[in-house]
Amino acid sequence: MNVMMLWVFCGLLALTEAQEICYNRDGATVIAVSLIRPNTKPPPGTETPIKGTIKMIQNYGRPTSMLLQITGLPPNTPHGFHIHEFGDTVTDGCQSTGGHYNPFNHTHGSLTDQVRHVGDLGNLYTDEDGRIDDEVEDNVVSLFGPYSVIGRAFVIHQKIDDLGQGEGAAKAGSLKTGNAGARLGCGILVFTAYDQTLSCFRYNMQLLLLCASLTVTAARYEETMWHVVMATAVSAIMPNTKPPPGTETPVVGTVWMKQIYGQKTFFAVEMSGLPPNSNHGFHIHEFGDIITDGCQSTGGHYNPFHHTHGAPTDAIRHIGDLGNLFSDVNGRISKQFMDEKVSLFGPFSVIGRAFVIHQKRDDLGRGTGPARKESLITGNAGARLGCGVICHAACNISPPGCALYNN
Repeated sequence: MNVMMLWVFCGLLALTEAQEICYNRDGATVIAVSLIRPNTKPPPGTETPIKGTIKMIQNYGRPTSMLLQITGLPPNTPHGFHIHEFGDTVTDGCQSTGGHYNPFNHTHGSLTDQVRHVGDLGNLYTDEDGRIDDEVEDNVVSLFGPYSVIGRAFVIHQKIDDLGQGEGAAKAGSLKTGNAGARLGCGILVFTAYDQTLSCFRYNMQLLLLCASLTVTAARYEETMWHVVMATAVSAIMPNTKPPPGTETPVVGTVWMKQIYGQKTFFAVEMSGLPPNSNHGFHIHEFGDIITDGCQSTGGHYNPFHHTHGAPTDAIRHIGDLGNLFSDVNGRISKQFMDEKVSLFGPFSVIGRAFVIHQKRDDLGRGTGPARKESLITGNAGARLGCGVICHAACNISPPGCALYNN
């Protein structure tokens, strides 16, 4: 089976499963949000105080709506607007988001062209105050399935996108980038909580600013020499910005992930700043919101099948149940492990969700007496010390994790 056949099979399977689980659970609606912030490493002369928010909503099988509110751009100007492949907005500023998201290897085009990149969203136009207040609807961009844009990045460009219509010397660039010029600002797309209405987005300007600033993220599906589909992801763990009193902890670190389709997912964890010789529950939580209420706004453990909490080796557990991490005498954690339930593929991918490191030891669902009820929900792991969004990642930005996996 070649890679294209594999993707077709996986896509059909994923969409079928996604339709069933989403219609049963939440009316087949997915909501995402992205904070646009200035390029941290802009080319000389392109520094722009751009900021804003893009909210997205899609009902399964319907177009995706994008609501944009952006400020800080030059007045009365057009700007190319795209979704790029990676969510990494830190390694090299907006440049490290890669090229336009283009899983089908098409040429660049306009929003209405049949042949275009998935990430081709045309142009945005500022008013006399340098603001954009617009809505874009698109049938190609999706928040569902194997080509979901969750965990990727929006990019606002300096110039007008020529929509693939460039001629002469501009033709080659036109069919790749639309000759839209430098990247003024960008932002990661993450899952957010909602309660059936668009007005219930849980976000603020600080939410995704910290997400975009502190979470090293990106995405890559690649074909190996054996024609096996591979995915990599990475997350930067940072302290809880709104810790419960007495739980302030300077935890920082990185979690690398890698998975070959159909196999277990590999994790490489490096953290510091924890109390020495201590146990800490470690989970994947449902949402990528790490700022609205600190790590508390990541929601509960990622648990799409409504199972009880358990150990990583239990047959019945949350997908997000990853057991405990143990710090050494210096308060550091360095651990590698594999897990068969966590996936970077399909409708239950953990991309766009969040890692959380807890204050206490996870009892793995073995609590008794008064602790029994909470044991089956959270493992009684206590306060959330730190967290980080999980996003698609290019292997070349995480050599320790990739080297360990390859070895």
